[in-house]
Amino acid sequence: YSLAAFGERAVANLRAGTALVINDAVGELPPDAAKTFQSIGLGSTICMPLVKEGRLTALMAIHHRKPHVWNDYEQALIAEVAERSWAH
Repeated sequence: YSLAAFGERAVANLRAGTALVINDAVGELPPDAAKTFQSIGLGSTICMPLVKEGRLTALMAIHHRKPHVWNDYEQALIAEVAERSWAH
């Protein structure tokens, strides 16, 4: 999938090195972006970017089929896993 298919918010956040946290794709996103999430069965996602030398290098994501409110622990855990994966 093209990153752009997931909407402007995804592109801006991930390229800037900021996590993309979507608790409810249908409720939070414009219809075109929400449609992309729905078409692959995602109701919510957290996507942690890995930006190295100013370039989006990799993504680590966790998804739910239904809406899900991502708590601080879950966000910190995926950030740590993404960073450790890169280090490894």
